Amino acid sequence: MNRSRLHSLRNIAAALLACVGFASCTQDELTEQGTPLPVGQYPLELTAGGLQAVATPAQPVTRGTMDGDWDGVENVRVKVNDFERDMKYKVEASEDKKVALLTPENPLENDDDLFWWTSTGERKTVTAWTPYERALYEWFDLPTAWEKDDFAKYDIIGVRKDIQFTDDPKSLEFRHLMAKVVINLRKTDYLENAQKVDVQLLNWHKAVRLEISSNQLQVYYNWSSAIVNITPYLLPAETYEEVDFGNGHREKPFASYTALVYPVNLGNTNVLQIEVDGTIYPVTKEILGQGGMLGSVKYEAGQTTTFNITVKGNELDVSIDYKENIGWGTDGNTGSGEVELP
Repeated sequence: MNRSRLHSLRNIAAALLACVGFASCTQDELTEQGTPLPVGQYPLELTAGGLQAVATPAQPVTRGTMDGDWDGVENVRVKVNDFERDMKYKVEASEDKKVALLTPENPLENDDDLFWWTSTGERKTVTAWTPYERALYEWFDLPTAWEKDDFAKYDIIGVRKDIQFTDDPKSLEFRHLMAKVVINLRKTDYLENAQKVDVQLLNWHKAVRLEISSNQLQVYYNWSSAIVNITPYLLPAETYEEVDFGNGHREKPFASYTALVYPVNLGNTNVLQIEVDGTIYPVTKEILGQGGMLGSVKYEAGQTTTFNITVKGNELDVSIDYKENIGWGTDGNTGSGEVELP
């Protein structure tokens, strides 16, 4: 007897055993249990969507998930029902790249039980993510100096969802699992006459991993890893868009920086710093608190935290209108603020 036939008989036997001990099974109970399906005919295939473009400033960093589509994405990992094994799925993007069909990279074998539908009443807990190189529960280091190509490597997107055989389509709404930081520096005579301007995000753990926690897929940091400062990527000047630096006045920035960070409520006093020709201007939690934000600074998965900063001279006099967290794909004018360092 071949394996497929044996598998089908086992499924039928399981459905019949569910009625043992009862006088009879009702039609509703039989419907809920579902009809056994032959092995080798109903693979787990998925429709992927849900991505949003990066919030303003919407300068393109790289093609792919940061731009809100599946262009350039070739593979995802798929895990079913939390078993150790996961499988490589290929990505076939639609013409507009907004959705994609996910199918096994290699033909399924009959004993790939988790990735076949075995009953019309079956439900699977599916966890999927990309980049494919990021294995679940394995630590890896984030860049300390961001370059253009890093965004495709570390924009981790994923989803965890219960899917039934009867779902049509069997769709997954992927979301960004990292947080995004944008720092805009206002154009001033002081900065334009400077020889060197540097920006750093302060006090971050270097190592992170992808994990399932509280039934959610998330990126979590290794609290025992090295503490580092992060140099964000300086976006090309020709891509700058106008930014509201306060009082409704919009202008293109002197410089705009961006990086991806792990989600966290950052409790450290020093949040970031701007260095102008050797003079350091710290942006602290206390300074931000003057604008009504108390406690830690929040960096949330799939959200953008924007700092609009004006540096005019060597004396520190700060005015704040800081609000946090702009959803990727929303109007970046809402929720941004300013930090003025005259």
